[in-house]
Amino acid sequence: MTPEEMQSTMEFILKHQADSAIRMQQLEENDWRLQKRQDRLDRQMNHLDRQMRESRRDIDTLASAARDLLSASRQILGRVQDLESHQG
Repeated sequence: MTPEEMQSTMEFILKHQADSAIRMQQLEENDWRLQKRQDRLDRQMNHLDRQMRESRRDIDTLASAARDLLSASRQILGRVQDLESHQG
């Protein structure tokens, strides 16, 4: 191999090493950004999970109150009907 060919080969190798180093740094930066996004998404999912559990408890409470009101309404209606039957 001539000195010029050797010099050209060395320049080629150095250029590709430099390109590889740049690409590696870009990949590391992308990975860091993706990790930050993943962390933010994890926090949002945890927050949504807590909200859903709270909403479920609220729904259960409201459903129980609605059942209690329905039961009380039926009792009142029964008493009204009893009173009406005794009067009529």
